[in-house]
Amino acid sequence: DVDTHEALSVAEVQRLSRGDLMRIDMATIARGIARLEAAEASEPQLSIVVPVSYVTLSNISGRYLLSDAFAHVRERVLKGVICEVRDVEGVPQGPLLSAVSLIKPRTLLTVGHIEDLTTQALHGLRDAGLNALSLSCPPGLDEADFVAWLRGTVAATKGVCKSVAVYGCESPRRAAIAALFGATHVSFAAP
Repeated sequence: DVDTHEALSVAEVQRLSRGDLMRIDMATIARGIARLEAAEASEPQLSIVVPVSYVTLSNISGRYLLSDAFAHVRERVLKGVICEVRDVEGVPQGPLLSAVSLIKPRTLLTVGHIEDLTTQALHGLRDAGLNALSLSCPPGLDEADFVAWLRGTVAATKGVCKSVAVYGCESPRRAAIAALFGATHVSFAAP
């Protein structure tokens, strides 16, 4: 939200127009490219995760824009671009597979990000051509709640993709716990 600087909820994002989502995706990529260019004097990044909306990926003009943007990003990293497709909950498997298949040759990996983990959301992601799934850890969980959330979440996603990334672990201990339960990648929460 421009006025409050708060992140939009999933429901608010779903109410945005296709054009708004595409502009947000392109602005995010432009900002990432600017950061990569500013850091070029130091050691180049191995890869970069580029989040994009399924809505942008699902239409032809969006795919063309993303292809061009990914080419610019690829020039600035050593290994390649990891495309993280957002807003995939409830997307039918066929259209998602089609969109992922068309962008996959331009990426190192294609990841589906899940905001709301449900059996229905996971069913649509099975055999959709994704290399991995990513999930954000709910903030403020105590240790027992974190373990319970993690156990159920990682177990539920294992039949969908081989790799599962958990974002926002609050400590190295929690990252290690996530690995024990089968998360293949983790990131830490911002301090």
